[in-house]
Amino acid sequence: MNIRAARQLRRWAKKRMKNPGTIVGVTFLSLMIAFAFTPFARAFRGLISGQRNTSFDKQRLEKIVEKVKEKKLKPGAQVELRVENLSDPGSLRARRTSDNDRGRGAGNVWASKEPGGELVVIIETQDNGHAGTYGYAYSEAAPHQTPEKLWSVGTQTYMSCTEPSWRVAEHWWQVTSCYMD
Repeated sequence: MNIRAARQLRRWAKKRMKNPGTIVGVTFLSLMIAFAFTPFARAFRGLISGQRNTSFDKQRLEKIVEKVKEKKLKPGAQVELRVENLSDPGSLRARRTSDNDRGRGAGNVWASKEPGGELVVIIETQDNGHAGTYGYAYSEAAPHQTPEKLWSVGTQTYMSCTEPSWRVAEHWWQVTSCYMD
């Protein structure tokens, strides 16, 4: 841009910015653009569209479960893992404390081996910060209701973050704000 064009643009902007309506409009538009890129905005769009979680992709999620199985957990063991890229099960690694940032938790994985040998894996697929987290749980044992009203798997793992009606496939349930208790 040459100097003459820059001066014309500055004069045009000065004229327009004298109008209070323009200032309010530009400020509002700037705030809306900034809001659109926050985790809360993603959650808000999910509430409006009715879809809070990512679509269930059994094939992709089962690849992550297969990588967890390679860890050969002993009965009674629990681990906290993270998959850096949900499309790349090879990126599964141990979870670090720095992975707990609210709004960036998609990819967190919790795995537990029941005393009877059944595997339970929770995969966080969507993290909207304080607006909630969503994902899917894989369980080799059928979950059941306990007297304390917790949705339980076996004797060790409590998933108070799902309902019997949230089953999406054999061994799979949708979960919300979930981790292993």
